[in-house]
Amino acid sequence: MLDLKVHHYVKMPNSTESRLTKVDPYVRICRAHEPPIFLQGGAAYSEGGPPVTPLPEWFEEELAKITPKALEECGWGPKVAPVAAPPEAPRPQKPVTLWTCGECGADVPMTKKGFHVAKHRREAKAEGG
Repeated sequence: MLDLKVHHYVKMPNSTESRLTKVDPYVRICRAHEPPIFLQGGAAYSEGGPPVTPLPEWFEEELAKITPKALEECGWGPKVAPVAAPPEAPRPQKPVTLWTCGECGADVPMTKKGFHVAKHRREAKAEGG
């Protein structure tokens, strides 16, 4: 069924975040004084939503004007095997900044400081302190 809503989102529970779950692109093909045809999910639909069969005579001529990439994205046309991406260059490593704990003397990466301090607080609370 034709769905002109291209981007589908889901609201994440207990937050204001919405995540994109699906992209369903379509292509609109028309010729002067003719009703448009939408291509989506490998099928052709009329403007009202039902599938179009048979396709009008002008369809192939107008279809030839659309890029293969756009046709592929809407599920129409030849499927091309994905080309392997060139290997990425290794990312430079950031130097690790250490923090020395005043309680136990451990050297902890700054990114783990909060967890380390929380661990000491939990231990102190468990001991009754």
